[in-house]
Amino acid sequence: MALKPTGTLSGGVSAPDQPMVTDFEGVDVFIPGSSYGAKADRAGNWSLTGVPEGRFTLVAQKPGLGRAATYDVQVSAGGVTKVSSLGLSLNMPTITGLSVPNGAKGTEFIVYGTNFGASAGTTLQLTLNGALLTAVRRVSDNELRFVVPTKSLSGPVVVLVGGLLSNDWPFVVVDDRLSLGREWATVMPGRPRQLQAHVWDTEGLRVDRPRVEWAVTGDKATIEAG
Repeated sequence: MALKPTGTLSGGVSAPDQPMVTDFEGVDVFIPGSSYGAKADRAGNWSLTGVPEGRFTLVAQKPGLGRAATYDVQVSAGGVTKVSSLGLSLNMPTITGLSVPNGAKGTEFIVYGTNFGASAGTTLQLTLNGALLTAVRRVSDNELRFVVPTKSLSGPVVVLVGGLLSNDWPFVVVDDRLSLGREWATVMPGRPRQLQAHVWDTEGLRVDRPRVEWAVTGDKATIEAG
């Protein structure tokens, strides 16, 4: 069995929104989806040892103080990576869902969530797979709309509001390729057929349950649910 080289992460936590807080003992610092975690001491210092080499998301949270997150933290084998202070906030932007899980380039979609900073006029950035999106409309504190750029790749959607990072939400960018199943060739007037669309993402992988819009022509042509 091959063991992957490991390293150490260390840093501190703070509460910029609550400057009167000086005791950070018990704040949980962890890598989501893993068993790697630690608790901060009274001064907010923490350390994660034995973390496999690679890049990870890091989260800190405690009831009453809020949550903080940072992404793409690099762990180097045999080394110690110092992480910038994780600023806990009760007003962390949070993504709760997308209007659809996948879509084609040039199409507009909706990000649902909380604390998107519209009412306060806080600065906003939206990224897809780490790339900054420019065609973003902030409708409200709970809704953003974005257009998938022509050169986008599938990956997580992340919101940055006033320096605070949200959780990430997966989004699949659909390639321009689309084909219909063989049953298309047998469509005839008066004989309804269920058609299947086959769609791939930008990595060449088949998309499960793709979002497809149909358009038909002809006086007798109709589309039924399903």
